[in-house]
Amino acid sequence: MPSSSSDSDEVLRKALLRGLFQNTARRDPSGTYVTFDGHQTVSIHPSSALCGKKPDTIMFYEIVMTTKVYVRCVTAVDSSWLTEVVPDHFAAAAKSAVEKKGKEKEGTSQKKEKKASRMVSVSTLRK
Repeated sequence: MPSSSSDSDEVLRKALLRGLFQNTARRDPSGTYVTFDGHQTVSIHPSSALCGKKPDTIMFYEIVMTTKVYVRCVTAVDSSWLTEVVPDHFAAAAKSAVEKKGKEKEGTSQKKEKKASRMVSVSTLRK
């Protein structure tokens, strides 16, 4: 049994996360949130207690579409909980993101190598 209220808050949020894991979003550099599933840009609803605060990762219960797409019934969650609580879902997503970054880096290094070889070719032509 949890020993303090913060422990019980964490236990409760992790239990909710197990059921609402598809309703999670991460803050992007612009300050808005992007859902993990669907990659939809959302904002915290102005009536939320978290409005104006900028937690890195949130879980929400409801999406409200007005002039903007808002999320309501929002709480902050620790991003490490995602792979801890729902490893099958988020471990696969994390793995594909790492693979994608690896491919992007690989593509960038290949472009640099091509550019370097072109530069060498041009400099040999000038001689």
